[in-house]
Amino acid sequence: MPGEINRRRIAAGAFGASRKVMNLISDHKVFHGGTYNTNRVAMAAGLATFREVLTRDAYTHVGKLNKKLTEGYRTIVAKNGLQAYVASAGVNGALMLYPKRFATIATGPRSTSICGGTIGSPW
Repeated sequence: MPGEINRRRIAAGAFGASRKVMNLISDHKVFHGGTYNTNRVAMAAGLATFREVLTRDAYTHVGKLNKKLTEGYRTIVAKNGLQAYVASAGVNGALMLYPKRFATIATGPRSTSICGGTIGSPW
């Protein structure tokens, strides 16, 4: 999935593919040239983020915070009779000020997906 990160003015890019395809690049059988490939600071920052920040303990903690937040949203919606619903997936939660759940092709009409995707812990 193509994506570009430009957080704190350190430009980086990322994409994913099957192991077979990625091995072609890492084994130097196919050249991959990209704008941010040689930005060592960005790559070090990305690795540090995955290794030191986005840990299992951190996801557990954020998951508990998300549960507390979404339960609070549900209480507010019920108490005030709002036309809204709460969507929660993994460590993400959202108060949707819309009377019915959104549907996506991938998830169907009863989904609790957030903006068409569900993002949670990588574990």
